Amino acid sequence: MLLGCNARVQRPSSTKLKGTINVLVSLDGEEGFAKGKLEEQALLTKEFAKDFEFVHPEVDIQIEITREADLLRKVRDRHDYGLSPDLMLVRSLAARSLYESGLSLPVTLTDDYDLKLNPGINRRLSIDDKNLTGIPVFLFPQIACYNKSRLAESPESLGKLLQLSNQGHEMGLELDMVNLFWTVGAWGGPMALDALSSNTVLHPPHESGIQRWLEVLLYVGNHQNIKFFGNQEELVRGLINNRLDWITCRSSSLARLRKQMGSRLGVWSLPAGPEGSASPLLIAKSWVYGKDSTPNQRRIADSFVKFSVNPVNQRYVAIATEQMLPVNQKVPIPVGSSQSLKAMLDSERQALHDGSALTVRSQTAVGYKQLRYATRLVTEMIYGEHTPKQTATEILRAIQ
Repeated sequence: MLLGCNARVQRPSSTKLKGTINVLVSLDGEEGFAKGKLEEQALLTKEFAKDFEFVHPEVDIQIEITREADLLRKVRDRHDYGLSPDLMLVRSLAARSLYESGLSLPVTLTDDYDLKLNPGINRRLSIDDKNLTGIPVFLFPQIACYNKSRLAESPESLGKLLQLSNQGHEMGLELDMVNLFWTVGAWGGPMALDALSSNTVLHPPHESGIQRWLEVLLYVGNHQNIKFFGNQEELVRGLINNRLDWITCRSSSLARLRKQMGSRLGVWSLPAGPEGSASPLLIAKSWVYGKDSTPNQRRIADSFVKFSVNPVNQRYVAIATEQMLPVNQKVPIPVGSSQSLKAMLDSERQALHDGSALTVRSQTAVGYKQLRYATRLVTEMIYGEHTPKQTATEILRAIQ
């Protein structure tokens, strides 16, 4: 058992919880089901469920998985028959979409939650001053993963990235803007970040920052050994199968990478660029309550959610898996003994320092559509359809 329950909790002599709840886990991204990806998406939920069932042996937690693209349709169909999942584990955008579609219940952070939330994550989920669309439980930062048998160290700068590619090392980047956003701060600088946050009145320097970022992207893309991919799964498989030496990746993939690569896997922070540090977007997974639970099922679900976000469990999961960061800011994370945890914390700080507005914006329906449109524009530019100046103008027109 991952979390070592016997060392932390003792099974009570009698339990007040008894029954079955259904948990639906939403698969990140739009690509299809793959065995390794399915396992990594369900891993943390399964481990929390095992520990909770140890404490409450008369509870059965049933876990299902669906693609995020199918989530709303599947939940709506089930709700029509009064069979909504009791809990759903989803990204912040999906949490808001479920609530706005009338498919989930709001939740209030009462005093019995021993939980201190990151303000940016809280804003993504807020309905009003008291209610949220869901309870955040995991943070999956973006980091750099590399093959230590091929690279002595991960590049800490754009210059080093280009140098390594010129030496024949295969480097992989993702074109999806959610996972390409880290390059905006590094290669476009503060003006580009300000422009894309849409939190400021735009001036010519903002467009210049966007254009500078796009020019660097195009320059990087013209290097023979630097390749852009359409999704995270292609990058992860490329590293596992020795087709790539270095990639950007989400921490949610670390368990699979460690299993497949063993001691060959290296983990580091994202490289800086000439304009500043990386500006990654955090992905948060949150618990969302379905609308059709019985009072007993809701009681079990409430207890399970509080169990998963209490400081003790959050700390144990973070340290044991080295795959996620706790959403609970009361939890101290020891980084001295783990480069993976250090890289994840670096990514969290970069996201909060440079991109808190962007992080929140990316998790709104409008902001997400704008990011998807920007992905298409950047992809077309990389393949020679538009110039960086034309692309910068179109991106800024789209987000205003």
